[in-house]
Amino acid sequence: MANEDVPIKDGVIDGEVVSHGPGGEVRQRALFRHGRLHGEVTAYDEEGRIAHTAQYKDGVLEGEMKAYQEGKLRLHAHYVQGRQEGETRLYDAAENLSGVGRFHAGKLEGVSEWFDPAGHRVRSALYKGGALAGEGVDYFPNGKPRQIAMYENNQLQGETRTFAEDGKLLQKVYYVNGKIADPPRPAPATRPARPAAPASLWRR
Repeated sequence: MANEDVPIKDGVIDGEVVSHGPGGEVRQRALFRHGRLHGEVTAYDEEGRIAHTAQYKDGVLEGEMKAYQEGKLRLHAHYVQGRQEGETRLYDAAENLSGVGRFHAGKLEGVSEWFDPAGHRVRSALYKGGALAGEGVDYFPNGKPRQIAMYENNQLQGETRTFAEDGKLLQKVYYVNGKIADPPRPAPATRPARPAAPASLWRR
């Protein structure tokens, strides 16, 4: 950026800092308090459209953050103490919702979902501590599962089932640590114990 308007108070930045491009256009506005970002920061693209907005508290992201591309909203997230928290929403170039991720302490936690431009859910997956852990499902446009897989620590683990659009099961594949393996054999059936013979009656 070509130049900045920087307010100084008691030797530190305090107030709104405005950054300009080569042609004098505003490229960023940022609020400072006692030398740290505190409040809203807004950046602009070369066309003067908002590129992103974010909220800061004492130099750390705190609150809402939005990112734009060519003036269209592409990302909407929330931060607590500098880490993503709660829902993060992704949007396509037409601003249709394309994904929802759920975060805790900066890591994916719980069910994340993805959507096509028509709004149909195309995938859902369970995360724990930022890693795939549990069921992941790909969907047909009619909402029926295309594939259901199980994950553990980001690797396929257990049975993966593939279906036709009418719900018919097409294939089962078993995985161990992300590699195709033979499914576990069922334990052999145990024969029921033979009942004990009745005790003999003492004759008088």
